[in-house]
This record gives sequence, structure tokens and C-alpha cells, in this order.
Amino acid sequence: MSLAITATVFAVIFTADDFGASPEANAGILRAHREGVLRGASLMVAAPARDAAAAAAREYPELDVGLHLVVCQGQALLDPLRIEGLVDVAGRFVDSPVRGGMRYFFNRGLRSKLADECRAQIEMHLQLVGYLNHIDGHLNFHVHPVICDILLELAAEYRVPYIRIPREPVFTTLALARDNMARKLVEAVIFRALSHRTRRRMAERGIKSTNWLFGLHQSGNLTERYIVDVIARLSRFGPLGFSLNHRQLDGISPHLRRALSAAAHPRHPDPREMDGQRQQPRRGPTHVRRLDRSARARVAWSDVRSRARSRTLDAARSPSEHGGGWPLLDTSRSPSGSS
Repeated sequence: MSLAITATVFAVIFTADDFGASPEANAGILRAHREGVLRGASLMVAAPARDAAAAAAREYPELDVGLHLVVCQGQALLDPLRIEGLVDVAGRFVDSPVRGGMRYFFNRGLRSKLADECRAQIEMHLQLVGYLNHIDGHLNFHVHPVICDILLELAAEYRVPYIRIPREPVFTTLALARDNMARKLVEAVIFRALSHRTRRRMAERGIKSTNWLFGLHQSGNLTERYIVDVIARLSRFGPLGFSLNHRQLDGISPHLRRALSAAAHPRHPDPREMDGQRQQPRRGPTHVRRLDRSARARVAWSDVRSRARSRTLDAARSPSEHGGGWPLLDTSRSPSGSS
């Protein structure tokens, strides 16, 4: 979910990664779009269920489908012989992010092949979907220095207005969820440095992003309480965003869906949602009821397609230039650490 601010209105964007990964992934994403607040998804163009996902993108034009760039733990699009050394004989990228990151950085002979593969994925996305408003990366590999430089050149060439920046205020996250503290601190150091470099290069090309990213450090452990507590901090952080992995979509309860909808569209209670002779609204968990009360904060659901082209989602800048930060909540990573 990403968030931009217009006056006192918080524009919140939910985005789901791994679109096309499997029929189950597609089903979860489409359900969250039909029944919930999901407005965007990012497509894996070489994944097994990509054709069905592309067909769904045409069936649901309000779902803004971007590219989920894959250069690790996944299938390449180009023939293995054309990009020999980058993938194995089956066309799969390396599974280890550390090994892959080191290879891409030190093996200069792979850079032209990486550029060819990235271009091919963009071209395939345009062929399947017909438009491209935003790009992010599987395992956030798009901020790797080599991949970043390739991708930004291509984004400028193809006029892609938005790229996700995986930078999260880790101490806020630790205040909300103190599990796996050591891992979160290490991730924060790595992604802060990579995101700072990416943001500077994006600014040079006028490519946009939202503010902070939340959920990066909650990989595989995204809970309703965490989502609600982050949303409750909107006034503190400004623009935020969530990007959910398909494995996490089914964990959002009907209580939370109703609460999110109520926050976006305050209204009188529906009689179908009332219980007992006193006609009191049915009450969900306490942390969800807190979100119900936040309806007064004027939260509006949006998508990258509309925000990236508006003045409320600025071209990438440093936090000091932007008055303090870039909130974006990303809950896209899978329980195994993929995204």
C-alpha cells in the first residue's frame, strides 16, 4: 500500500506482487481487488500463470498492473543460450540472493545480458498488458546497483513514471513488531544504502516514488494489527504504501476489509451488519475497531496509475528535500523471503 497526501486527504495504495506466479496467486489477488481495497498488482511475465493474469488485467481495467522484474529465484524470459552464464540450462536465475548479487556486481560480462533480459521483460509486459505505470523487483533486486542503472535507463526510455523504493523506518517497525530484530536491522542498513542511491538516480530522470515503505521487514509475518497500527500513524509519516504478496492476502479478515472500506468511505451502518435488539454494529477485534474510528482522518484509496501522474506523488527526492520522508508500506515479500 502506498500513500500520498493531498491537503488533509491520505491517498493509500495497496499493491500485490507475484501476479502470474500461480493460479492460486492470481485468485487471491483478484479476490482482494474485487472484495477489498487492492488497486494494483505487479506481474511476473515469465511465470507459469502469467497469461491468465494478463487476461484478468484486461477483464479488470481498474486493477493497475505493473512489472515485477525477476532476476533471482525465478525464470528468465529469454532463451538460455542467448543469456548463457546468467541462467542455468533450464533458464532459471540463481536462487541465492547473495550469490546473485555478487555475480551481477563483479561479473561485467553479465551486464549486457541483464540489460537484454530486463528489456525483454518490459516488452513482454507491454505486449501482455498494454501499458506500464510502475516497476518493482522480486526480492527488491531492482535496487541492486547494476540492475538499478539498467532499469532506470529503460524506465526513462519507456516512460515508466514510477519505481518502488524499498526503504522502511526500521525503528517504527520494531516498535510495532519486535520479532527478528537482528535481521531487520541488517536489512535496514542494506536497503537504506541501496535506496538512497536509487532515489538520487531516479531524481535525475524525474522518475517518481512514494515515501516510506512498510512491511519489508515483516516478510511472512504481516498481521492485521501491524497494518492497522501503521495506518494509524498516517498523520506522522504522511504518504505510505502497502504492497501485499498473494500468500498474505487471504490472511486479511472480513473485519479488516470492512474497517478499511469504512475508513475510505464513511457511511451509516448497513442494517445487514447490525446485531441484536439495540441494533449495534457487529464488532470486530479491538485493533480493527481502532481503524473504524480513523474514518474521520479522510483516507482515500488510490493507485500508482493516478498518483504517479499527479503532483501529490513527487519525483524522487531525499527525505530532507521532501520535508521528512517517503512513507510507502510494502508487504509484498513472501514467508520465505521472496517478493
